[in-house]
Amino acid sequence: MSYIDSFDHEYIGQLGYLPIYHPLETHEHVKWGDYDFGADPTNLVLGGGSGEHPGLVLHRLESFVAKFLLDRITEDDEKLMSEDDRSFVVDLAFVNYSELLEFCDWRISEIASFYEMAKSSAMNLPLYEDEMMEEWLVKSIGE
Repeated sequence: MSYIDSFDHEYIGQLGYLPIYHPLETHEHVKWGDYDFGADPTNLVLGGGSGEHPGLVLHRLESFVAKFLLDRITEDDEKLMSEDDRSFVVDLAFVNYSELLEFCDWRISEIASFYEMAKSSAMNLPLYEDEMMEEWLVKSIGE
């Protein structure tokens, strides 16, 4: 049994070897990044915590979608957006990754393994040579 099984959640898919869960209830934080993470229905969680892979809590999911959209939108499409809409999407997309990604007790070996997975040609959109892993993750989830 993994830590995420201690509260109500649903399995919604996979990102490589990591399951993606959606919490269906609020499970309070003790401290940001703790092994036993907190999450709520506004989050997604990669990995299930103890008994599984350490958790990665994804916050502010609208920022993930905005980052993906800005990455995919063409200049012609962008010209069709109102200035208010463009500003709204840009403000959502350009947030510090530390506000979006809560790595819960990840060790260097887990980060290295995740990085290798992200570069794999088995991924729909693999990590580019000059791309930050955090940026790739945000865009991948946003998709």
